[in-house]
Amino acid sequence: LRRTDVRRLLDTYAELYTAEDAAGLGDLLTADAVRRNDGEEQRRNEAIVEYQDQFGELTNPVYTLSDISIETAEGEATAEARYSITAAELASPSTGSITFHVVEEGGRLLIDELDIATD
Repeated sequence: LRRTDVRRLLDTYAELYTAEDAAGLGDLLTADAVRRNDGEEQRRNEAIVEYQDQFGELTNPVYTLSDISIETAEGEATAEARYSITAAELASPSTGSITFHVVEEGGRLLIDELDIATD
């Protein structure tokens, strides 16, 4: 996998979160994807519901990634980053670290694992 393609996927993830597009985020996940948020494990459909719940609580969220590092291998990649979410309801940004494991499936790059740790 190429770093530029993985970076494009991460940018799309941030754009879809900012657009409050839970279905679009779900489309970036493999059918058997696992999302871990502070140790709580969710399967793909549960993750989509979690995104919907978050969007129901936030007004005009803006999701940004920084300090991105990407390691590629044959047919897979791992990206680590810092995230920040700002929204009208938040007195200060919600921040933490996020790790994406990316695979190539059907000619597309998809996320099969997300590990999120809030600060």
